[in-house]
Amino acid sequence: MGKCTVKCILWHFDMDGKLQNRLDNVGAELEWILDPSKISRKVRFSAVSPSDKILKKWKYRPRETRSNRFLDRVKLCPYENVVLTVRKNCPGFNLHSYDDLIDRCKRIQDGTREQWLDWDNVCINPISLSSKGWDFSSSQNGNLVCKCVTCSNTLCLQLNSGSQLNKRYWEKYVSSEHSIDCPWRKNQFDLVNEYYLQSWNLVRELERISRSRVSKESALFSGKLQSLFQIDDESLKLCLQGYELVEEDVVQCTGCHKRAFTKSILRDQINFHAEWCKYYNCEKLGEMIEKSVVLPMDKDINGRLKLLENYFETM
Repeated sequence: MGKCTVKCILWHFDMDGKLQNRLDNVGAELEWILDPSKISRKVRFSAVSPSDKILKKWKYRPRETRSNRFLDRVKLCPYENVVLTVRKNCPGFNLHSYDDLIDRCKRIQDGTREQWLDWDNVCINPISLSSKGWDFSSSQNGNLVCKCVTCSNTLCLQLNSGSQLNKRYWEKYVSSEHSIDCPWRKNQFDLVNEYYLQSWNLVRELERISRSRVSKESALFSGKLQSLFQIDDESLKLCLQGYELVEEDVVQCTGCHKRAFTKSILRDQINFHAEWCKYYNCEKLGEMIEKSVVLPMDKDINGRLKLLENYFETM
């Protein structure tokens, strides 16, 4: 046996020893985390966090009861669930429901699709009205009528005389037209953090693209994102711009609900989004996903082990 062969064998055993040592370290980390007797596990994966205690503190309040000598023996819970009380007294007030927001926005957009209204990017547009609890009621000759989903009051806006009045509409009417007791009067859905693209709501976009797969399993995927979502290049471009297929050659944006032909988007590269839409910057979502999502393209054991080690280092 030659010297070169002996060196290769020794190097191979040395690499196997290092790899085994790394595997043992990762295994020890997993056992340490999953061991219920470890105190540190309670710190890392505590079910009762400070935020949970705060939520429970404000979730309940003392129940208002009237003294009644005939009901002295009846034992009632001294506290009431504020969440259930609000849902009962304020139907339709789901302040943090993204799906409800999008449904209201879609109805406003569908109801005004065939009219030219003076929307603007900040004050008066379908998503801003939806964020204040307004739903579509009717629209005719540039006059938009919306109805509150909770107090049922109506909001009438004349949107055919220029967008210069939109700021005044927002400041004077959008909130005040709700009833005095309506919770939408002083509350608004957080559009900046929950509607527009942010790193913390990126998972919603990943789920949407995953549900929009239209490619065959036997197709070849060249890029990283194509392999991640198992989707062809053209479909991926449409998904990254917020579109979903509604007909054979027609797509609709999931952010502003505008429709367009797929050929006009892919071939002519026309931006059909409303200026207030979160997908108006057509390249932003793709850049955020490539920057934020870890794509384990290295399929050997060394590459997968490196990802695990990096994960434990960040904990």
